[in-house]
Amino acid sequence: MASDYQEWIARDVKREAPKELTKKEKRANWWHYHWLHVALGVALVLVVGGVVLSAVRNRNNQPDCQIAYIGATFLPDETVAALEAQLAPLVGDVDGNGKTIVQIRQYAVDLEDENANPYQQMTLVTHLSANDNFLYLLEDPEGFQEQFGLLTYGDGTRPEEGTASEEPLWYAWKDCKTLAELPLGEYQTGISDGEPVTGSSQELLSGLYIGRALCNDWSQEEAAVYTQIWQNLIAGAQ
Repeated sequence: MASDYQEWIARDVKREAPKELTKKEKRANWWHYHWLHVALGVALVLVVGGVVLSAVRNRNNQPDCQIAYIGATFLPDETVAALEAQLAPLVGDVDGNGKTIVQIRQYAVDLEDENANPYQQMTLVTHLSANDNFLYLLEDPEGFQEQFGLLTYGDGTRPEEGTASEEPLWYAWKDCKTLAELPLGEYQTGISDGEPVTGSSQELLSGLYIGRALCNDWSQEEAAVYTQIWQNLIAGAQ
């Protein structure tokens, strides 16, 4: 209970009415207490938006046909670029995004020597585990199939283990009329006596073999399209 003295002291004291804030002052006051929440919210929106945008861009840039080349040495850049460009019209816009992308990934691997170029060996095994290649360009198709067993028949099925192949799992490049007639131009390996050293890309590829596989995430419709592409590419070799 307040004493008589305290009551006497406070007799003339009047409480001040709350100050009415202007709209500007209200906004400043609200911002003072909530700016961190706003900043975190904006950051979250930007992160989510960036993830979505990245996913859309990645989706739009997925190859319609992914090819793995596996040989002792890398193919020249000119040969790879020419092959990607020439195969594009034969593949077409499989995913319907308005453009055709053919991508060749190279692995300089000696399948008979596991200790040769261990980084390339590791990269090859890691990428093959994704099983996202449609075509394989191979120097040693028998060794590749023996180690990885990824090549399939023309309809996308794999041979049962321990059974003889019902049809070829790979074809020689030079026997495939469509491939052997691609205009791939020349590649340059260096300069000798002031003159460029060149070679025929078509001749370089003629010693390879081509095989196909079935990717994990294909729909039935996509599988049918890729099977038709395969039939077109190996025309003349069957």
